[in-house]
Amino acid sequence: MKNEALARLSVTERSHACLHELFESWAERRPDAIALTFEGKELRWHELENRANRLANLLIDCAMGPGARVGILLHRSADTIVAILAVLKAGAAYVPFDSANPEERLSYMIEDSAISLLISRSILAEPLKKKLVELVCIDADATAIARQSAERPVSRVTASDLAYIIYTSGSTGKPKGVQITHRSVVHLIRATQPMFDFDQKDTWSLFHSCAFDLSVWEIFGCLASGGRLVIVPSSVGHSPSAFYDLLRREKVTVLNQTPAGIQMLLRWMEYEGHSPDSLSLRLLMCGGEALPTVLAEGLLQWKIPLWNFYGPTEATVWAACGRVEKIAHACTSVPIGPPIPSYQVELFNEKLEPVGHGEVGEIYITGPGLAVGYWNQPRLTAEKFIDLPSANGKPHRVYKTGDLGRRAADGGIEFVGRLDQQVKIRGFRVEVGEIEALLQQHPAIGRCVVIVEADRIAAFILPRPGRMVSASELLAFAEAKLPGYMLPQRFVFIEKLPLTSNGKIDRRALSRSLYWRGELAELSGSDLPERIRDIFVRIFKKPVGLKENFFELGGDSLLATCLCVEIERELGFGMRTGFLYEAPTAEKLAELIRRDCVSANLPPPVVLQEGGTRPPIFCMNVGAANLSSFHRLAHYLGKDLPSYGLVVPEFAYEARKEISVEVIASIHVAAIQNVQPTGPYFLAGVSSGGIVAFEVAQQLTAAGEEVALLAFLDASALSDDYHPVRSHIRVFRRLSWKERFAFIAKKIRRLLQKVDSTHRRVPLSPDATRFQGTMERVHRAYIPRPYYGRAVLFRARESLLCFDDGGWSQLVRGGLDIEEVPGDHTYLMENPYILPLADRMRSRIISSMAEAMPAAPIALCTALDQVPIS
Repeated sequence: MKNEALARLSVTERSHACLHELFESWAERRPDAIALTFEGKELRWHELENRANRLANLLIDCAMGPGARVGILLHRSADTIVAILAVLKAGAAYVPFDSANPEERLSYMIEDSAISLLISRSILAEPLKKKLVELVCIDADATAIARQSAERPVSRVTASDLAYIIYTSGSTGKPKGVQITHRSVVHLIRATQPMFDFDQKDTWSLFHSCAFDLSVWEIFGCLASGGRLVIVPSSVGHSPSAFYDLLRREKVTVLNQTPAGIQMLLRWMEYEGHSPDSLSLRLLMCGGEALPTVLAEGLLQWKIPLWNFYGPTEATVWAACGRVEKIAHACTSVPIGPPIPSYQVELFNEKLEPVGHGEVGEIYITGPGLAVGYWNQPRLTAEKFIDLPSANGKPHRVYKTGDLGRRAADGGIEFVGRLDQQVKIRGFRVEVGEIEALLQQHPAIGRCVVIVEADRIAAFILPRPGRMVSASELLAFAEAKLPGYMLPQRFVFIEKLPLTSNGKIDRRALSRSLYWRGELAELSGSDLPERIRDIFVRIFKKPVGLKENFFELGGDSLLATCLCVEIERELGFGMRTGFLYEAPTAEKLAELIRRDCVSANLPPPVVLQEGGTRPPIFCMNVGAANLSSFHRLAHYLGKDLPSYGLVVPEFAYEARKEISVEVIASIHVAAIQNVQPTGPYFLAGVSSGGIVAFEVAQQLTAAGEEVALLAFLDASALSDDYHPVRSHIRVFRRLSWKERFAFIAKKIRRLLQKVDSTHRRVPLSPDATRFQGTMERVHRAYIPRPYYGRAVLFRARESLLCFDDGGWSQLVRGGLDIEEVPGDHTYLMENPYILPLADRMRSRIISSMAEAMPAAPIALCTALDQVPIS
C-alpha cells in the first residue's frame, strides 16, 4: 500500500513555454481586442504589449536578465501588470511587495531578497531609497521609458528560470521567499484550461494583491487564455457594494475569492436584496483557506458552478480542485478535491505510511508545480522539500505542507488544521510564531502566546515584572510592524502561563479560557446607541444587545471593516477599526462617537485620499449621504492631492440645542485645522454644503488665514433651492422669454428621463426628510456677509442653476468664476459626469496652488492624466 501511494506521487515533469510567451501569443492574435480594464480605462493587447516591451528594454539596459531579481512596489493598477510582464520579458524574476505593509517589513523583504532593482512610484519608494541599489519610477522615469523601443526584447530566459519570488509568513518572526519557475506556472495554466474552458470571451477580476500568489492565477489564468482582466482598485475591494457594482458593470464571468472575501460579498448581497442573477458569473472559485460548508451551502443557491481549490504557495497556487455539488454535513469544511493533472496529493503519518479512512495525517504534494525552495534558506528548504523513493526506486521530490487532513470514506481529504501553529486568515498564511516574536519585542512584554480561532487572533500577554502596558499601546505597536490580517483582535493579560504535564505551554487551556460569545444584554438606551445596535444587528444577522461585545459576538477584522463602512455611511463618522478595542459595544461606541463629535466639536474628517505632497482639499456637505461620491471625486482628482470629507452627522444636530450654519462651520474649521494648522486652504462645498464652505472661508479669513480656493459644486446660496418648485419659479422669473422656452424644454426632457426606471430616485426616509427640514430652517436663518475673496462655481449644465449663479455673485465680492460642466444636480458626482468635473476641478486647484505657493514648482496635468493607464 505504501509503495502504491509513493508511486502515485511519482510524476514526470514536462517542459513548457515561458510565462510571458503565453501572453505574447494572444497579443499577436488579438492586437486590437481589450486586454485590460482599470477604473473605466482600457488597454488593448498591442498597447499592453508595447508598454511592457518598452519597460523590459529599459530593464535590459540596466543589466536585468536571467538570475536577476526585480522588486515591484506599486498600488494595484495597470502599471502593476505592465511591470510584471516587463520583468518576465527581460528574463528576471519579479518580487512583489504590498504597499500596505509597514515600512519595517518592506525593508526586511527588500534586503533579504537582494533585488537588483525596484520598480515603483516616487512617493512609494521615497522611504526605502537607502535600501535600494537601483530604482525605476514609473512616474519620474516616464520619459526614459517612452524613449525605449516597443519591439519585443530578445531574452535568454528558459522555462527552468525563476518567474517570481513571493514572501509568506515565517515561524521565526520573519517572512520567507518562495521561488517559483516559469515551468511551474505554465503547467498550472495549461493543466487547468481544459477543465474550465477559459477563452477570450471570459472577463476575470484581479482582486488580490500581487504579493499574494492568488494574483498569479488571476493575472495569467486570464491573459494566457485571451480574456479581459478587470483590475479591482484597493478602495473598491474594501467595499462590498462597490465591488458588486464593478462585477455587474464589467460583466465579470470568472471570480476568484477566498472564502472570507466571498462571504463578505454574499452577506452584503443578501442584506441589500441583490440576486446573483444580476451578475454575469459563469465560474465561482474559492481558495486560499478552508471553505466552510455553511458558506458553500449559501453559494450553491446562486446556481453558479462553485469550485473549491487547495494549494500552498510552495505548490504554485493550486494543487487540487473539485466542483462543489453537494454538502457533506458531517464535515465543517468542504473536502479537498482531486489533484490537478500531473499532481498527487497524499496523506502520510509520521512514518511516511498512508493513513486509512477516518484517520488524520499530514498532506504531502508532488508535481511539476513544486517550488525551487525558499530563498536563502537551504536548511528550511531541505526540511520541507524531501526526496521519497518511487516504485522504480528513483527518488522524487515532495513537499511537506504541514496541513493535516482526514481521509474520507469516498477517498477525499478533509482539511482539519495545521501540524504546527501556522494558520490561514482570509487566504493569507500566518505563522502565529511571527506574531508572537514581534509582540515580544515590546519592552514591557515578558512572554506572548497567540491563539487563533475561526480567523480571530488573541494574544495572551505576560508582562515583565513592574512594567505596565495597555491593549491600545500594543495594538499601535503591532500596527506599525504587521499587516492588518495579522493584528490580534484581543489582548489578554495574564499572571502566569498554563503548562502541560511535560512543561510545555498548554495552548488548549488558553483557548478554553476565551469567550468569544456573550449573553444577550438588555435592549435599551438612547437613540444613537440604538442606531449603532441596529447596525450590529445587520452585520451579525441576529438580535444584539447594547452591552454585547463585538468580539464576543464573533466579530473579526472583516466584520469590523463592514461595521466601520456602515457607521460612516449612516452616521457620517469616519472611524477606524481600532476604535472597537476601546469601545467594543454599541453603548460604548455611541459614547465614544458623541465625545469625539459633539463634546470635542471635532468630527474626524473622513480620509478620502491619503498621501501626496500637496496641501489637502476639504470637501463639505451636510449629512453623510455624499461620502461615497466624495471618495469617487477624490480618486479622480489624483493621488497627489490629499482629500478629506467633512460632514456633521445628523445625530450631532440632535444633540445640540442650538444649531446654525455658523456653528457647523466652526466645527469644520476646528477639524480642518486639526489636519492642517495653517493656510493656504482649499475648500469645496457640494450642493447644500456650499453655504457651509462659504461660512468656513469667512471664519478662516477672519482669523487671518488664507483661503486659496473656494469652490461650489452646483451649490446655491439661496435657501429656496431646498424646494424645487420655489427654485423653479425664482429662476423662471429672471429669464428672458427666449430663455424661458429653453428652460421649459430642458425640464420636459428631464421629466421624460425620470420615467425610465434607471433614473428613478429612491424616496427619502422619514429620518432623511426630517433632517432635510432641519437643514432648510438652518439655511433660512443664516444671514451671509460679503466675502472679499474669489470663488468658483462649477455649474451642472442641466441643473436648476443652468441660467443662474445661485446668488453667489451678490456675496462673493472678490470675483466669481463660473465653469459649466456636463450633467445635472442629481448625477453630477456619478459616472460619467464626475470625471470631467474632476478634470476641471484639478486644473483650478493646481492653478490656485501655483498662485498661493509660487516658490513650489507644480506640474499642471489633468485628472485624466492621473489614471495610470492613460
